[in-house]
Amino acid sequence: MNMNRTALACVLLAFLAAVAWAQQRGTAGLYGQITDTQGGVISDTTVILTHVPTNQARTSVTNEEGHYQFRFLPVGEYRLELERTGFSRYQQKGIVLQVNDNLRLDIRLEVGGVATEVTVQAAAIAVETGSPTLKETVDSKCRACSPRPASLESGMGTPTARAGSNGSR
Repeated sequence: MNMNRTALACVLLAFLAAVAWAQQRGTAGLYGQITDTQGGVISDTTVILTHVPTNQARTSVTNEEGHYQFRFLPVGEYRLELERTGFSRYQQKGIVLQVNDNLRLDIRLEVGGVATEVTVQAAAIAVETGSPTLKETVDSKCRACSPRPASLESGMGTPTARAGSNGSR
Protein backbone atom coordinates (compact mmCIF):
# COMPACT_ATOMS: atom_id res chain seq x y z
CA MET A 1 0.00 0.00 0.00
CA ASN A 2 2.81 2.41 0.91
CA MET A 3 4.57 1.56 -2.40
CA ASN A 4 1.44 2.51 -4.36
CA ARG A 5 1.24 5.89 -2.62
CA THR A 6 4.89 6.59 -3.36
CA ALA A 7 4.42 5.70 -7.01
CA LEU A 8 1.27 7.84 -7.24
CA ALA A 9 3.09 10.77 -5.60
CA CYS A 10 5.96 10.46 -8.11
CA VAL A 11 3.56 10.41 -11.07
CA LEU A 12 1.65 13.39 -9.72
CA LEU A 13 4.87 15.34 -9.13
CA ALA A 14 6.09 14.59 -12.67
CA PHE A 15 2.75 15.70 -14.10
CA LEU A 16 2.79 18.99 -12.16
CA ALA A 17 6.39 19.67 -13.23
CA ALA A 18 5.42 19.06 -16.88
CA VAL A 19 2.47 21.46 -16.59
CA ALA A 20 4.65 24.17 -15.02
CA TRP A 21 7.31 23.71 -17.73
CA ALA A 22 4.69 23.88 -20.49
CA GLN A 23 3.33 27.17 -19.14
CA GLN A 24 6.78 28.76 -19.33
CA ARG A 25 7.23 27.94 -23.02
CA GLY A 26 5.74 30.40 -25.46
CA THR A 27 5.12 33.11 -22.87
CA ALA A 28 6.43 36.57 -22.11
CA GLY A 29 6.80 38.94 -19.19
CA LEU A 30 6.33 42.62 -18.42
CA TYR A 31 7.76 44.55 -15.50
CA GLY A 32 8.65 48.08 -14.50
CA GLN A 33 8.61 50.81 -11.90
CA ILE A 34 6.05 53.54 -11.29
CA THR A 35 7.32 56.95 -10.23
CA ASP A 36 6.09 60.53 -10.13
CA THR A 37 7.57 63.30 -12.29
CA GLN A 38 10.20 64.01 -9.60
CA GLY A 39 11.36 60.36 -9.57
CA GLY A 40 9.68 59.43 -6.28
CA VAL A 41 8.41 55.86 -6.18
CA ILE A 42 4.68 55.19 -6.05
CA SER A 43 3.90 52.07 -4.04
CA ASP A 44 0.69 50.17 -3.36
CA THR A 45 -0.81 50.96 -6.76
CA THR A 46 -2.85 48.43 -8.74
CA VAL A 47 -1.68 47.96 -12.33
CA ILE A 48 -4.15 46.34 -14.74
CA LEU A 49 -2.82 44.57 -17.84
CA THR A 50 -5.41 43.44 -20.40
CA HIS A 51 -4.74 40.94 -23.21
CA VAL A 52 -6.57 42.73 -26.06
CA PRO A 53 -7.59 39.68 -28.19
CA THR A 54 -9.21 37.86 -25.24
CA ASN A 55 -10.03 40.86 -23.01
CA GLN A 56 -8.52 38.91 -20.11
CA ALA A 57 -7.26 41.26 -17.38
CA ARG A 58 -4.49 40.59 -14.85
CA THR A 59 -3.54 42.77 -11.91
CA SER A 60 -0.33 43.49 -10.05
CA VAL A 61 0.21 45.75 -7.05
CA THR A 62 3.40 47.79 -6.85
CA ASN A 63 5.72 47.01 -3.95
CA GLU A 64 7.38 49.53 -1.60
CA GLU A 65 9.91 50.39 -4.34
CA GLY A 66 7.17 51.01 -6.93
CA HIS A 67 7.93 47.83 -8.92
CA TYR A 68 5.27 45.70 -10.62
CA GLN A 69 5.62 42.45 -12.52
CA PHE A 70 3.57 40.20 -14.81
CA ARG A 71 5.00 36.74 -15.60
CA PHE A 72 3.98 33.91 -17.92
CA LEU A 73 1.86 36.08 -20.22
CA PRO A 74 0.48 34.71 -23.48
CA VAL A 75 2.05 36.49 -26.44
CA GLY A 76 0.02 39.19 -28.15
CA GLU A 77 -1.17 42.76 -27.79
CA TYR A 78 -1.81 44.31 -24.36
CA ARG A 79 -3.24 47.46 -22.79
CA LEU A 80 -1.89 48.71 -19.44
CA GLU A 81 -3.92 50.95 -17.12
CA LEU A 82 -3.57 52.35 -13.62
CA GLU A 83 -5.13 54.94 -11.35
CA ARG A 84 -3.78 56.51 -8.20
CA THR A 85 -5.43 59.22 -6.11
CA GLY A 86 -3.70 62.56 -6.69
CA PHE A 87 -2.34 61.53 -10.09
CA SER A 88 -3.67 61.49 -13.64
CA ARG A 89 -5.12 58.19 -14.87
CA TYR A 90 -2.57 56.37 -17.08
CA GLN A 91 -3.29 54.10 -20.04
CA GLN A 92 -0.92 52.65 -22.64
CA LYS A 93 -2.18 50.79 -25.68
CA GLY A 94 -0.35 48.78 -28.31
CA ILE A 95 2.07 46.86 -26.09
CA VAL A 96 3.06 43.81 -28.15
CA LEU A 97 4.81 40.90 -26.46
CA GLN A 98 6.55 38.17 -28.45
CA VAL A 99 7.73 34.74 -27.26
CA ASN A 100 10.32 34.99 -24.45
CA ASP A 101 10.10 38.81 -24.23
CA ASN A 102 10.74 40.27 -20.81
CA LEU A 103 9.86 43.89 -21.47
CA ARG A 104 10.59 46.67 -18.99
CA LEU A 105 8.03 49.47 -19.01
CA ASP A 106 8.66 52.25 -16.49
CA ILE A 107 5.83 54.73 -15.94
CA ARG A 108 5.93 58.34 -14.72
CA LEU A 109 2.63 59.56 -13.35
CA GLU A 110 1.74 63.23 -13.56
CA VAL A 111 0.14 65.05 -10.67
CA GLY A 112 -3.55 65.69 -11.34
CA GLY A 113 -7.02 64.45 -10.61
CA VAL A 114 -8.33 61.07 -11.68
CA ALA A 115 -10.48 62.96 -14.20
CA THR A 116 -7.26 63.88 -16.01
CA GLU A 117 -6.17 61.02 -18.26
CA VAL A 118 -2.85 60.38 -19.98
CA THR A 119 -3.15 57.92 -22.86
CA VAL A 120 -0.12 56.65 -24.74
CA GLN A 121 -1.19 55.39 -28.17
CA ALA A 122 2.08 54.09 -29.58
CA ALA A 123 4.15 51.59 -27.69
CA ALA A 124 7.70 52.53 -26.83
CA ILE A 125 10.47 50.66 -28.55
CA ALA A 126 10.81 47.35 -26.75
CA VAL A 127 14.28 47.17 -25.25
CA GLU A 128 14.95 44.13 -23.15
CA THR A 129 17.53 45.16 -20.58
CA GLY A 130 17.49 41.93 -18.59
CA SER A 131 19.11 39.74 -21.25
CA PRO A 132 21.77 40.31 -23.95
CA THR A 133 19.79 38.17 -26.43
CA LEU A 134 19.25 39.53 -29.94
CA LYS A 135 15.82 38.62 -31.31
CA GLU A 136 13.89 39.37 -34.47
CA THR A 137 10.38 38.37 -35.45
CA VAL A 138 10.01 37.29 -39.06
CA ASP A 139 6.55 37.23 -40.56
CA SER A 140 5.37 36.31 -44.06
CA LYS A 141 5.57 39.94 -45.29
CA CYS A 142 9.12 40.33 -44.09
CA ARG A 143 10.20 37.01 -45.60
CA ALA A 144 8.70 37.89 -48.99
CA CYS A 145 10.56 41.20 -49.24
CA SER A 146 13.90 40.08 -47.82
CA PRO A 147 16.85 39.85 -50.21
CA ARG A 148 17.77 36.45 -51.55
CA PRO A 149 21.32 35.11 -51.20
CA ALA A 150 23.67 36.19 -54.01
CA SER A 151 24.16 32.56 -55.10
CA LEU A 152 20.45 32.31 -55.95
CA GLU A 153 20.32 35.70 -57.68
CA SER A 154 23.35 35.09 -59.93
CA GLY A 155 22.33 31.57 -60.86
CA MET A 156 25.44 30.00 -59.31
CA GLY A 157 25.16 26.28 -58.99
CA THR A 158 22.71 25.96 -61.88
CA PRO A 159 23.77 24.80 -65.36
CA THR A 160 23.70 27.53 -67.99
CA ALA A 161 24.44 27.44 -71.74
CA ARG A 162 26.58 30.06 -73.43
CA ALA A 163 25.70 31.34 -76.85
CA GLY A 164 28.21 30.36 -79.52
CA SER A 165 29.80 27.63 -77.48
CA ASN A 166 29.74 24.04 -78.66
CA GLY A 167 31.51 22.64 -75.64
CA SER A 168 34.90 21.97 -77.37
CA ARG A 169 38.20 23.80 -76.94
